[in-house]
Amino acid sequence: MFLRLLKLHFLDIRRSPIWQTEKTLNIMGMVIIALFALYLLVLGFAAPALFDKLFPGMDPMQLFNGFFIYYLTSDLLMRYYLQETPHVNLQTIQLLPIKRRSLVLFYESSLFFSFFNVFPLFLLGPFALTTVWPAHGLTYVVCWLLTYYLILLSNNIWIFIFRSSLAKNPVKGLLIVVLLVSVVVLEKTGLVPFAQISSDVFKEANWYKTALSFCYFVLVLYTGFQAIKNWIKKANDQKKTEFISIDLFSSMGNWGWLLNHELRLVLRNKRPKQLFLLSFLLLFYGFAVFPKEDRLVFELTLGALFTTSMVALNYLQFFLGWDGVYYDRVLTIPLQLKHFIEGKWRFMFLLNTLCLIVTVPYVYYGLDVLLAIVAFYFLCNGIIIPLMMYWIPVFQKQIDMKRSTTFNYQGVTGAHFLLVLPVIALPIVLVTWLSSYMSDTLVFFILLSFGALGLICKNMWLQLIVNRINKNKYKISKNLRTK
Repeated sequence: MFLRLLKLHFLDIRRSPIWQTEKTLNIMGMVIIALFALYLLVLGFAAPALFDKLFPGMDPMQLFNGFFIYYLTSDLLMRYYLQETPHVNLQTIQLLPIKRRSLVLFYESSLFFSFFNVFPLFLLGPFALTTVWPAHGLTYVVCWLLTYYLILLSNNIWIFIFRSSLAKNPVKGLLIVVLLVSVVVLEKTGLVPFAQISSDVFKEANWYKTALSFCYFVLVLYTGFQAIKNWIKKANDQKKTEFISIDLFSSMGNWGWLLNHELRLVLRNKRPKQLFLLSFLLLFYGFAVFPKEDRLVFELTLGALFTTSMVALNYLQFFLGWDGVYYDRVLTIPLQLKHFIEGKWRFMFLLNTLCLIVTVPYVYYGLDVLLAIVAFYFLCNGIIIPLMMYWIPVFQKQIDMKRSTTFNYQGVTGAHFLLVLPVIALPIVLVTWLSSYMSDTLVFFILLSFGALGLICKNMWLQLIVNRINKNKYKISKNLRTK
């Protein structure tokens, strides 16, 4: 019965209509996966030479063992935000005479059919062949590979456990990001030498350590088995869907209703919730560029744009698509379209303001960093957001809110890729060009002034957006009725 369930699961994946309706985007997704696998393969073969160049005179094996803690936490982070939980129609399967134990084992087994479980082999395999085998022999290689791979494979189960336990409070999902950042900060400050600890733990590979990693893997499997069992039982006992109550802005009248509507849309649906969690990762991008003493104006611009604006812009790219299911009803409610559009704008303004508050501590790296952040805060609210709201509605499609964001291109059109030019490339090119004729401080003050002027002309922007939507309302409604 267990094998029969797995066979049905593979047939369900193969016969999914997504392979027929989104052929081009699926091919693009497969190409991206193949390129990432190729990148890991090349990195695995080039690791010895790379270590020798960056750390001359040090043992590549010792360095790899030291960096494993970073790879382990990064793998956990990538799985949490990118790995999709398998879709299994449990309600239908439970109508069959199947024991719950078999059903739990089937679902737990389906968790392992993921590209993320194959990617580590593209890195570990070449490094084992080029470095470990010549130095230590075949037995050592087998123990080394099994020890590392079983630990990485355990992340697959931990992700399900984290997601099932944190489903009711998505904010806690940022704990994994905090974990990764904490490992880096503690290592950099020297408080906890994680790299040295990792190097000492995995210094020698033998059958004892392989047996310990296997026991750890079995323990994680048992923990996952219990978590899946409780999850299925809870799903069966749940008679009605419980929604998160959101009434933070009820006292603000129509504006409060619109803001509460956007918050409910985000917190009650899978795809916008995951999109937000992924976007909030960009808030940490500043740590990659701002600490540099010799940072270029290009890097400063990119860092300021990503940390202050990309959370709102990633959400805004599906502007009307989020409301596609009931857009026709939106047009009939006793609320002017201009107020509905302004409500969206105010929600973007609220998001950018929250990001500004979070990123203000970057001033530690210099006043020029704070100036760049504030400049792009005004530029985004006054120029970029209204331009996107004017451009994107005609190309919107209905968004399936229940699907994951992982390799999901449903609702994505060519217009979304063209948005990269005015949203990211144009500000960077403009700042770089102007900085060759004047000081960086003056350039950012000019951007700030243009953004402030755009906010002053808010009513003009809103009227332009409303006129464009009204002019194309039949085309927009037709597009939003199709996925």
